[in-house]
Amino acid sequence: MAIAVSFINMKGGVGKTTLSAQVAHAADKKGFRTLVVDLDPQANLSQTLLSPEKYVQHLRYKKPTVVQVFDRYFPASDGNAAPQQVDIHSVIIEKVGYWHNTSLDLIPSRLELSHSLKNPTG
Repeated sequence: MAIAVSFINMKGGVGKTTLSAQVAHAADKKGFRTLVVDLDPQANLSQTLLSPEKYVQHLRYKKPTVVQVFDRYFPASDGNAAPQQVDIHSVIIEKVGYWHNTSLDLIPSRLELSHSLKNPTG
């Protein structure tokens, strides 16, 4: 049975990112298979779990993020071919976090998520 936990508040600075990271870590330590889905366009949780350097590298290499999940496609790397349907498994980054022996997985966010949410496709 899957359990979903969400931290939602329209006000900034109330601890959503910190709580999300800590609850995910606690669930991981208890042996729960845990997937963190960062739905904040600021992507602070993604940067926290990956490290800012690894997050920038992820974006630099144009790897998929939650944006492609909402857009339902991943642009072709050469720019000329048709966009490809996104495989959800390709979006998940496995074993993230700064904790030892983590099995925590992440679907990272990025700034363009705010555009995707305002302009959904099909």
